[in-house]
Amino acid sequence: SSVLELIRLAPNSVDVVIDLRYVGRDSAEALRAISLETLQVIEGIGAFRNIAIAGSSVPDVMNKRDNGKVRREPRIELQLWRQILDAIAASMPVPFSDYGIVGAHYAPPVQFVQPPARIRYTTLREHVFRRAKRGEHRELCKQLIESDDFLGDTYSAGDQRLRLSAQGRTTPGTPAMWVG
Repeated sequence: SSVLELIRLAPNSVDVVIDLRYVGRDSAEALRAISLETLQVIEGIGAFRNIAIAGSSVPDVMNKRDNGKVRREPRIELQLWRQILDAIAASMPVPFSDYGIVGAHYAPPVQFVQPPARIRYTTLREHVFRRAKRGEHRELCKQLIESDDFLGDTYSAGDQRLRLSAQGRTTPGTPAMWVG
């Protein structure tokens, strides 16, 4: 509250982001307890415009050991958000926020790199990762669209691009496009 007084802002004109960073090794229950405690403190200060809890269960690195494998990581950040909504019973709005398919500690490379072929795909329960050697992106796309994870090419523009890449009708794109 002293910071708000210093910058002369009322809580209702301030957005608060509680950034838990990487949560992939934590239990949703432990994070829930910490988050609910923090929300109680924030609620005691005032009614903020928005309070978002952000986190990521996407690992920062997938190395060569992951080549040819399907790696799955549960979406701890989404589980946590659902548990918090259940616990606070709409006493305050808490929108969902995450890092998408980027790790919480991501730093862009300082020089040009040629990344391996990789797909980071998100479902409602988990992140699904596929990695292969450079030049094997089309094969990864084929594997994904033939899997039960694939939500269909009408689900999103990214899903449509994955199908077109699997069919060889478009290029794999760039890492920035993959994140988009």
